[in-house]
Amino acid sequence: MLETRRDALPTVDYDAESYAVCAIVESAAFLEARVNEVWFAATEPIPGSARQRLAGLNVAQVDAIREFAERPGSDRLPVIDKLDQTLVCATGRGIDRGTRPAQDVCGLVKLRDAFVHFKPKLQWDNDAHTLQKRLIQLMPANPLMQGAKPWFPHHVLCAGVAQWACDKSAEFIHQWEQALGLTNTYSIEYALIITEG
Repeated sequence: MLETRRDALPTVDYDAESYAVCAIVESAAFLEARVNEVWFAATEPIPGSARQRLAGLNVAQVDAIREFAERPGSDRLPVIDKLDQTLVCATGRGIDRGTRPAQDVCGLVKLRDAFVHFKPKLQWDNDAHTLQKRLIQLMPANPLMQGAKPWFPHHVLCAGVAQWACDKSAEFIHQWEQALGLTNTYSIEYALIITEG
């Protein structure tokens, strides 16, 4: 990890922090892009293309996803709800948000929102940030910020959290695609390697 290669005195590496923000934002964008790809394929007017991208789903499942995707307002749902409702349309079961990696992904989206829609406000050192309560048990600690306060944003701006964001979004989508029944997954389409562990 980048943080472990520093000298004894921690310093703020703004480049590393910006990389962490990018990893967080892009990992959340990946979730949205993947569900939107499935929705697009379900509404695709060229059946051959849709069949390939939705391999593993039957006609009734694709029709249910299409009907939901075309419903007014569905495109404005939070990404977790889009993923959940797509799964419900195809299988009758939604995402178990009480388990990992769903908890991680829900936290990741909240973290992305905190950066993208940041509103400055006073935060006292002895007050825990709302994200801290939600995320501290899910993500790795920032070794450069041990004991530093306030927790947000500096504790999440590290290589460990960047890696967590990438890994958990990929793990979640991998499980979501399996639960959905897709056989032509993003990891096959883009020759990505998913490592578990």
